[in-house]
This record gives sequence, structure tokens and C-alpha cells, in this order.
Amino acid sequence: MMIDELSRVKDDLETMREATGLRLPFGREDIVVSLLIAATGGFLLVWSLFVTGYWLPVGAIPVLAVILIGSIWLPVNRRRRGQPPLEKHLHVFSNKSELIAVAAFFLFIALSG
Repeated sequence: MMIDELSRVKDDLETMREATGLRLPFGREDIVVSLLIAATGGFLLVWSLFVTGYWLPVGAIPVLAVILIGSIWLPVNRRRRGQPPLEKHLHVFSNKSELIAVAAFFLFIALSG
């Protein structure tokens, strides 16, 4: 009985979403890239606990690589599937922010080493 109620609520929500024309402004690829960034951030945390000196900035390479690859791959993937104008505006802002963050991170690593 509980499963029937949940499926009915899910169907009702899907009907309302379709009627209003709303959709989530992110897709599976956004979630995958975010989880990869979080995982490499965890790696960087562990790396910074055990490594010091010259090799410390090397731990940032996986994080930067995932962010840069995500910043390139996500727009290409979004362009391929098409986007509404507002969604495109949000993603362009997000990509610019990611690239500025990477540049600031590189600058921080360069100046701290």
C-alpha cells in the first residue's frame, strides 16, 4: 500500500512538472562531476595530512584536473543536448566561476611554494 501511494505521489509530481514546464537545471553529468570533485578533495585532505614540503602542491593536481575536465566536458555535453536560455546563462556563469577558482588556486599554490 505504501509503494502505491509513493508511486501516485511521484506520478502527480511528474504531471505538475510537465504542466509547468519546469525541469531541474542540472543533469546526471553535473552530479558525477561534483562527486568526483568531492572525492578528489577528500584525497587532497588525506594527502595534506601525510605530505609536507615540496610535494604538498602535487596533491592538488587531481583536483585541478577534475575541475578543468569538468569545465570543458560539461558545456560540450550540454550543447549537444540543447538548453533553454536561462539554463545556459546559469551554466556559463558556473563555468566561469570554476575557471576563476582554478586560476586562484594555481596562484595560491605558486605563491605559497
